[in-house]
Amino acid sequence: MTNRVGEKMEQAKLIFPFLNSLSDDELQHIHWMTAKSGDILFREGDMCSFAAFLYEGEMKVCKSGNNGREINLYRIYSGQPCILTITSSLSEHPYPAEAIVEKDSKLFLIPNQDLKRWLSMKPLLQNQIYQQVSFRFIDMMTLFDNLFFRKIDDRITTFLLDHLKENGSVLCMTHDEIASDLGSAREVISRMMKQLEKEGFIQISRGKISMVNREGLLNKKLNMTKV
Repeated sequence: MTNRVGEKMEQAKLIFPFLNSLSDDELQHIHWMTAKSGDILFREGDMCSFAAFLYEGEMKVCKSGNNGREINLYRIYSGQPCILTITSSLSEHPYPAEAIVEKDSKLFLIPNQDLKRWLSMKPLLQNQIYQQVSFRFIDMMTLFDNLFFRKIDDRITTFLLDHLKENGSVLCMTHDEIASDLGSAREVISRMMKQLEKEGFIQISRGKISMVNREGLLNKKLNMTKV
C-alpha cells in the first residue's frame, strides 16, 4: 500500500468506522478517487459496479426531464454513501439519476460483489446503509410533499428563511440553482424573488441574495399558513 493510499484510508476510517472491521486483504479491494467541483460522477443510465462512499466534499443527485427542467433529489455530504449507487449495484439496474460534484471531493468505491458479501458480515456497514436508506426515504417524502402539497411562494420563503438566518446574511446561489432545489422553473423563481425584493424582504445581486427584513419575511410565511 502506498503512503498516499494509506493516508486516504486513515482519513476515511475516522469517518466510516466499518472500514476498521475490514482485513488488510479486504481493504485492497477498495478503489480511491478524487473529483473536482462540476465533475459528473454518474450519469443516468450508467451501470454501477460499485457503491460510492464520500469522506470529503459535497455532491448532489439530480434528475432532469425531457423539458430541460432539473430537480435536486438530495445532497451527499462527508460521511455519507450514495444510496443510489448501492441500490443500483445490488440490483444491477442502471443508475436512475445524475451525481454531480459541488465541492472538491474524495470518495472510495466498493465493488458490488464485495458489498454483497460484506453486508452479510459487517454489522457497522449494515447499520450505516440502513440508516442512510431511512434518511433518504424521509428526504423523498419531504420532496414529494413540497412538490405536490405546498405552494411555491411558501416553499421559497421557507427556503430563504432556512438559508438566511439573520438580516445581512448572504446566500450565494443563482436562480437556476434555487429552481433545481425547489423543483420549479427559473422564471417562476426569478419572478417571485423580484416580488420579495420589491416588498423589502431581500436584496438581489448577481448570484447573491441578501436578507434585509427576516422578521417581516417570517411573518409573511406565518400568514401563508393561516390561509
